[in-house]
Amino acid sequence: MMKSINPATGEVIKEYELMDDETVRSVIDGAHEAQKEWRQKSYDQRAPYLREIADILKSRKKKLAELMALEM
Repeated sequence: MMKSINPATGEVIKEYELMDDETVRSVIDGAHEAQKEWRQKSYDQRAPYLREIADILKSRKKKLAELMALEM
């Protein structure tokens, strides 16, 4: 089990299950295959995905900022 801890208070923010070696390898292999496809896309093809990611991050800005503050 991996824990995210608020260093100021010692409070456990969240606990995460650890992945076994096979799962880690599978995730890495999947990311590698996705990157091979991604690098073949033009900037125009990538743009909609990046805009969507930006929109998601903006919509979660407050929650992400709070989490970062707690973890640091």
